[in-house]
Amino acid sequence: MIWLLLGQGPFSIQTERVDSTADTVSAVTLKGHPLAGWRYWRAFSVGPNDVVIETGTVDEPGPGFKNYAGYYIFNGTVLKGWQLFLQYIQQGLGAALGPPPGSDPARNFNIMKMKELRKGRCLTMRDVYELSREIAGVRHSRAFLIPPSRLSEIEIRGVVPNIYKLYVLSFAYELSLDKLLRIYGLEFRRWKD
Repeated sequence: MIWLLLGQGPFSIQTERVDSTADTVSAVTLKGHPLAGWRYWRAFSVGPNDVVIETGTVDEPGPGFKNYAGYYIFNGTVLKGWQLFLQYIQQGLGAALGPPPGSDPARNFNIMKMKELRKGRCLTMRDVYELSREIAGVRHSRAFLIPPSRLSEIEIRGVVPNIYKLYVLSFAYELSLDKLLRIYGLEFRRWKD
């Protein structure tokens, strides 16, 4: 109701990039929009009949007090709106919550565990990326980089990280490499001849 009193004039956005090979669309806000910034959407499959729509944004309040106040006052409202919209889509598709039937429980555990480790350290995907940039700089190798999109694939799709990324994750999550490998069912032990 308050939003109606504040009023929102006409605004527009412009498609900045469409990448059909990565199934990604990005857009930038134009004059009159209450936010100044950009947003992207990426769709990918995680199995039969399972599609993930990933979205991200970099924004700040548009010019003027009304946009500044609205940005901070209605922040949770926007998030709730997106949540309800995605639930509507999910119900329309008749999709069940949780892992698909017949999926590998061990893989699902690995996915949940990796996300729990990051959240347990109060780290964002961006925090992990920044740490990986530092390590990549010190080691002079881009192999250590973990952009948020790759971390998302590890946490959502169950992509197994390579040894360089495991090294960074062991640093970020303050776990020995041995403990991190156990999540994937691997253990260091000596074999007897």
